[in-house]
Amino acid sequence: MQWHNDILILGVFAGHEQMNAWIYFRNSIGVVGWRQVQPNSPDGCSNVLQVAIAAQQSGRNVSCLVTNAGEIVAIQTI
Repeated sequence: MQWHNDILILGVFAGHEQMNAWIYFRNSIGVVGWRQVQPNSPDGCSNVLQVAIAAQQSGRNVSCLVTNAGEIVAIQTI
């Protein structure tokens, strides 16, 4: 796992299925694309998505903890 810093959230998606959340973001190099929020637990998934939505609406950058498989595990505003 690795922290990715200075991320701008460009879009969010949540499906009707349980724990189906995705975040579309750009880093300092360019657009990374859609990354799934790791579906380990319903609360964890929705918590990460809520922070992403708040960051997108406010235009604040975030840091994301991303697995080697490309799934987002944690997010924090900076």
